[in-house]
Amino acid sequence: MLTNQGMGQDSPLACLLVGQPTLRRTMKLAVLAALEQRTALRYTMPGMTATETGSYIAHHVKLVGRPDQLFTEDALNNVCDVRR
Repeated sequence: MLTNQGMGQDSPLACLLVGQPTLRRTMKLAVLAALEQRTALRYTMPGMTATETGSYIAHHVKLVGRPDQLFTEDALNNVCDVRR
């Protein structure tokens, strides 16, 4: 009902949907067809590379004050392999 109200050319409701890849599949369901049609902009972020993932983990480990290497290289490589 909120998105059907006409206020000139502008929509009175702005909404940001953020989610995992399952949200994209859920939005394709027939029951959500009206919402899918009203979605003006879509953006899908690509996944991080193995190097980016390792750097991300190392950065956050340092942020919590851990000076040494918490995870082995094998563990970091396994995390990257699982994501694919």
